[in-house]
Amino acid sequence: MANLNISCVCFSKKTKTNMQHLQQIDEQPLLLTMKQVTQRLQLGRHKIYDLIINKGLPVQRFGRAIRFNQEELLVWLEARDQQN
Repeated sequence: MANLNISCVCFSKKTKTNMQHLQQIDEQPLLLTMKQVTQRLQLGRHKIYDLIINKGLPVQRFGRAIRFNQEELLVWLEARDQQN
C-alpha cells in the first residue's frame, strides 16, 4: 500500500508541474526580443539578422527596436521544416 501512495504523490507533483508549465506558456509575451529569440533558437544575433534579411524571418519593427511575434515565428519555422 505504501508504494501506491508514493506513486500517487509523484503523479500529483507531475500534474502540478505540467499545469504550472501551461500557465507559464500563457503568461509568455506575444512579442519576443532579439535576446529571447537567440536563446530559443540557439543562434547568434548575426545569424538571426541574416535570416531576417535573406530568409524572410518575420519581425515587427518599432523604430529601431525589433520584436518577433511568437506565433509568426512558429509558423515560419514549421514552413522551413516542410521545405527541407
